[in-house]
Amino acid sequence: FGGGELSGAPAKGNGKAKAKGKARAPREPVGDLPRERISEAPMTGTLDNWRGKFGWIDMSEKVAHPAAKKNKGKVYLSQKDWEQPTPPTKGTAVMFYLYADDAGLGAESCQPTA
Repeated sequence: FGGGELSGAPAKGNGKAKAKGKARAPREPVGDLPRERISEAPMTGTLDNWRGKFGWIDMSEKVAHPAAKKNKGKVYLSQKDWEQPTPPTKGTAVMFYLYADDAGLGAESCQPTA
């Protein structure tokens, strides 16, 4: 015959492979979650990365808060909380007020320190 498959079942290996045990990078939460500001004074840190509309901050000083255990200890920064007309870049020193929500820690009223 033609040497093709005779059964109607698809050949193995044509589906997408699933990632097994791979750590995922922190991701932007979907929608706005209720926030609770947890710092009265501004905090400082350094922007670890920026991904178009959000990024992650490494804090200068760690805080003792249950939400700090989420997202590898990084602080989420949304574009709407960045108080400058141009996006930040990796390595930018920043000052912000810290909040907590169900997704972890976040920065609001964020601006460069220089």
